[in-house]
Amino acid sequence: MLALLDAPSALERGLSYIYGFLLLFLFLFSSFLNPLILYCFKQRKPSLINSLYKRVAVLDFLANLPSLPVAVISLSPSRQGVFWPSSLGLLACLFGCEAQACTSLLAVTRLILLLQPFYLLSRPLIRLLLLLYLLLKTVLSLAAWFLLREIEYSSLGPDSRLTYIHDILVTVCFSLNFLSCLVGVACSLAAYCKLRFREEAVMLRSSGTVLLMNIPYIVSIACNVAAVRLQFQYGFYYASFIMLHVVISAYNPCVILARTAHVRETLRGLVGMWRGRIQGAVQHGGERWRGRIQGAVQDGGERWRGRIQGAVREGGERGQLHAVIQGTGL
Repeated sequence: MLALLDAPSALERGLSYIYGFLLLFLFLFSSFLNPLILYCFKQRKPSLINSLYKRVAVLDFLANLPSLPVAVISLSPSRQGVFWPSSLGLLACLFGCEAQACTSLLAVTRLILLLQPFYLLSRPLIRLLLLLYLLLKTVLSLAAWFLLREIEYSSLGPDSRLTYIHDILVTVCFSLNFLSCLVGVACSLAAYCKLRFREEAVMLRSSGTVLLMNIPYIVSIACNVAAVRLQFQYGFYYASFIMLHVVISAYNPCVILARTAHVRETLRGLVGMWRGRIQGAVQHGGERWRGRIQGAVQDGGERWRGRIQGAVREGGERGQLHAVIQGTGL
């Protein structure tokens, strides 16, 4: 449901335009980079690490999608001063938190493989645990959202039973996010510090990539906690449930692109391929239009040449006829 507010002031309209343009830019940026990351890791040899990278790219792409309708509402003068549906914030937050869980699992997996290089992790078991966690997080988030809607529609007070259950569900959701984030950062730091004493630049760079991907989720959790504590005032609702997840969904592929050689090589190859296609299309189109223009010019020249020769011939015949008439005295 959309709830109308008072007419926005000039400052609010300006902030709404800035918010909308920023969301639109991040949406386009993330919508390009995350499919690129997914494509790059699909080209590599199947492994548990690569599959987690692909899941992070897919979840970041999904977390980015709700930002488009929010950007449209923010940029529309007739819709400014209107709250967008809270379900959009729920989707962005849900997919963003699931991407965070995959990133944390990526850090845990890398640390286990570093400490026990000959230990074979069960990919089906890891996928099952990840699926169970994502299902649990989804159920808790949806239940908390439906309870919040019921509390708002029923105008229940803070002492009602539904409010108490809602607060418990929100606390459990935030605790799961906070725990998975801490585990991811701790495992990334442990792997990075352990590799600092080895001459393995590739693994060190990879662990640094995972660490950089985990750090922004601490900011996200802090903003979520602040949003709840401040009753979603001061714009924290917009920041914690849309903007942060969209920023992170664009930040993660940027980190992977900047620190992974094969992704950059794939991007260069795609850019070169599309440049060649565009140049070929332009060249082919230019040749086609050049041929059409030359044909039109040649056809027009022959047509006008024929008209001129016909007119000259007709004029000559008329002159001869006129001379004959004058010579005969007719």
